[in-house]
Amino acid sequence: GIMFGINIACFFTAVSHVPVAKAEFIGALGPLVVVPAGALIFKERIPWRALVWGIPAISGVAIVALLSAKSKGEANGFGIIMAVASVFTWASYLMLTKKFRPGVDIGVFMACTSVAAALVLLPFSIVRDGFVTAIPARGWPWIVVLAIAAALEGFSLFTAMRETRPLLQKDYT
Repeated sequence: GIMFGINIACFFTAVSHVPVAKAEFIGALGPLVVVPAGALIFKERIPWRALVWGIPAISGVAIVALLSAKSKGEANGFGIIMAVASVFTWASYLMLTKKFRPGVDIGVFMACTSVAAALVLLPFSIVRDGFVTAIPARGWPWIVVLAIAAALEGFSLFTAMRETRPLLQKDYT
C-alpha cells in the first residue's frame, strides 16, 4: 500500500510537469522493469516467443516517449524523472503484491493497501500548494458523498463476492 501511494504521488507529480501522454508512454515501459525482476526474484520463465513482438513494441514506445519532439513548455527533466520513478514504484508494488498477496484474503489485502496508500498520499495532498483552498466550499459535500458511495459500493461487492464464493467452488462435473 505504501508503494502504491508513492506510485500515485509520483505519477500525478509527473503529469503536472509533462503532458499526460508522455507520462503514459513512459509508464508503458513498465514491462522493461517487471519482466526481468520477475525472472530474477521469482524465478519466472520468460516467454521468449513473446519477446519477438514485445521488444519491437516496447522499443516503439521508448522512441515515442523519450525522443518525441518537444513543443514549447513541454516536459521538464523533473517531470520525466517522476514518470520514471512511477514506473519503478509500480513495478515494486507488483513484486510486493506477488509476494504477499497469496497468503492474504483479497478483501483484507485491498483494504489494507487502500488505507496505506491514503495515509501516504495525505501529506502530499496537504503540502501541495492550494490543496484545501482550491476546492470550493460547495465541492466538499460532493467529495464526502463520493467517498461514502465508493465505500458502500466496495463493501457491497465484497459481501456479494463472499456469498457467491461457495457456489463458485463447487465441482459440478
